[in-house]
Amino acid sequence: MIYSVQQFRKEIIDQPHPRSLGKWLKLAALGLFQSSLVMGLSYLNLQTMSSGSVSTLASMNPIWFVFSVFGSFNAGTASFNESGS
Repeated sequence: MIYSVQQFRKEIIDQPHPRSLGKWLKLAALGLFQSSLVMGLSYLNLQTMSSGSVSTLASMNPIWFVFSVFGSFNAGTASFNESGS
């Protein structure tokens, strides 16, 4: 457990964060879009899948979102430095 907390701190918290309001607003818009997309797709999935499967997919979606966003930042495809976009 302690190792996972230290690993989380090293990989997520100690990473550079956006410094401008515009970049924070872009992240907020992305999060809002992701949340509304999950809710909409969950509603559609409930018509064709069991509720247990839908709840599993819906609860894992934020995890996929975090891995995709921070994975792309770590891969160098996105940057939060002052001079770059």
